[in-house]
This record gives sequence, structure tokens and C-alpha cells, in this order.
Amino acid sequence: TVFKEQLKDVAERDVKANSEKANLLSSITLTVQAEKDYIFETAPQEEREGAIKMLDALAFAVKSENEELIDALICGYNYFVLYTRCVSDNVSSLIEFIAEYEKLL
Repeated sequence: TVFKEQLKDVAERDVKANSEKANLLSSITLTVQAEKDYIFETAPQEEREGAIKMLDALAFAVKSENEELIDALICGYNYFVLYTRCVSDNVSSLIEFIAEYEKLL
């Protein structure tokens, strides 16, 4: 009985963590798409392709839970944002979502 209750507690924690992870993944995916839309509309044409590729790679890295790649791409995207001064309202949200997501990895 004791082990049964411990297993139940572990299972409940896993479900909660997976649910939180899924919610964050969904938020990141939506925010990346919103950021891509913003870049397409406002970024200089010669910079768009690189930014879109970084955002696509970031979404892939998050889905594959590759923390090192996530960090590298966020760093690169931050540089792009500063360099082009193409700052949307989504950038800070994206960084916050990813920071929360990485805590669950």
C-alpha cells in the first residue's frame, strides 16, 4: 500500500510536469509564429531569411529539448534584434517562456 501511494504521487507529478511542458511548448510555438509574422512585415528584406531560419531552428530545438541549441539560437536571435532594432512585443515573452521550459528539461 505504501509503495502504491508513492507511485501514485510520482505519476501525478509527472502528469502535472508534462501538462505544464505541453502548455509552454504551445505558447512558445505560437510566440515564434507571431515573431516570424512580425519579422516578415518589419525586418529589412536582406535580414528576413536569417531571422526566419533562426526562429524555425529555435522551434525545432525546443521540440527536441536540445537545451544547448536553444541557448545558442536565443543568443543569436537577440543579436539580430539588437542589430536590426526590430523589436516586437513578443521577444520578452518568448524568452520568458523558454526560460520556464528549460527549467522542466
